[in-house]
Amino acid sequence: MLDRASMVGGKDAPGEMLAWHVEGMDCASCVAKVRTAVERLPGVSGVEVNLMAERLILHRMAGGASPAAVEKEVGALGYRPTRLATTSTPAHEHARDGEADDRGEDHHGHTHVVTGAHAGHLHAHSEAEEAEERAGLPWWRTTKAYLAASLGGLVAAAWVLSYLFPREAYWIYLAATLAALFPFGRRALAVARAGTPFSIETLMCLAALGAVVIGAAEEAAVVVLLFAVGELLENVAAGQA
Repeated sequence: MLDRASMVGGKDAPGEMLAWHVEGMDCASCVAKVRTAVERLPGVSGVEVNLMAERLILHRMAGGASPAAVEKEVGALGYRPTRLATTSTPAHEHARDGEADDRGEDHHGHTHVVTGAHAGHLHAHSEAEEAEERAGLPWWRTTKAYLAASLGGLVAAAWVLSYLFPREAYWIYLAATLAALFPFGRRALAVARAGTPFSIETLMCLAALGAVVIGAAEEAAVVVLLFAVGELLENVAAGQA
C-alpha cells in the first residue's frame, strides 16, 4: 500500500500531478511494463496505470523527470502517450488536516491512497471529455493495424518472390523476417532497459531468430506476422471491452 508520503514524494516536497492518455495498452503485461519503466524515473512517485481508461497518472516532485522524459520512456515501449490537462499541486495541499482519504484498488489488487485534492484532479474532466478520450481511433487506423498490414504485405511479397526465385527463397524469407523483427526487437530492447528483460517481445524475437538458425526462415516470418496480428486482435478486444 502506498502511504501519503510516498504518494506526494515527501511531506514538504512541492510537486504536481501529471496525467496521460496512453494509446496501445491492451493487457496486464502492458500495464506492468509502463509502471515499471516510469517508476524508475527520478523524482516520480505514486504511479498509477489504468488499463481500461488507458490512463497514466503520477506525482512529479520539483526537479524530477520532465513530462517529455516520461513521454519518451513510454513511447520507447511502443505506446503513444498524450498529455492531459492537470494543475500544479503543492504537497502541502495534499497533507492538509481534515482531508478525507479515498482508497481504491487497481486491477492487480494493490491499494492506493489518494487524498481529496488528488481525487479532485482525477475527476476534473467532464463525462463528455472522458468519452472523447476513450473513443480514440477506429482499430483499422491504429499503429498496430498499420504494422500488421505492413508485415502481412512483406510476408506475402516474400512468398511470391520465393516462387519466382526458388533458389533464393531462404534469403528472401530471411530478409522479410529481419525487417519484420525490427520494430519488435527495438521494443524488446526498450522494455529490457526499462526493467523487464523477459517480455513477450523478447521471447518472440528469440523464437523467430531460433527458427532462422535452424533454417526455417519461412516459419520465422510467419511467427512474426502472427504475433503482430495477435497484438492487433488483443487491442481490438480491449477497445470493445
